[in-house]
Amino acid sequence: MTEIHAIRRRLLGVLPVLLALLCVATAAQAQLRIQITSGVTDPIPIAIVPFAGNSGSRTDIAQVVSQDLAGSGRFKVMPQGKVAATPAHAAEVVAADWKAAGEDYVVVGRMSDAGGGQ
Repeated sequence: MTEIHAIRRRLLGVLPVLLALLCVATAAQAQLRIQITSGVTDPIPIAIVPFAGNSGSRTDIAQVVSQDLAGSGRFKVMPQGKVAATPAHAAEVVAADWKAAGEDYVVVGRMSDAGGGQ
């Protein structure tokens, strides 16, 4: 019987430690809380012109660039439906027309086949 009493004493000695660990583990679970205190209040107006040579591509590069810039929160991208002119070179951009439309910047580009599906 002394052996059984010794085992009981050990278990009773370990039990408070196990209960304490269980309480600590339960209390350690906390919720993540993110609080945004500031942000961009005046995003930069920008127009992304459809890229020249993009007609054969499955990916609309201008749309991808528009979504990336708009998603950053720093830019207010002009809707594609409002883009009237489609210059393919910077020299073709008439800055006064874009400024009158309320756009500070214009992104233009061209796509070309590099061969080998690139």
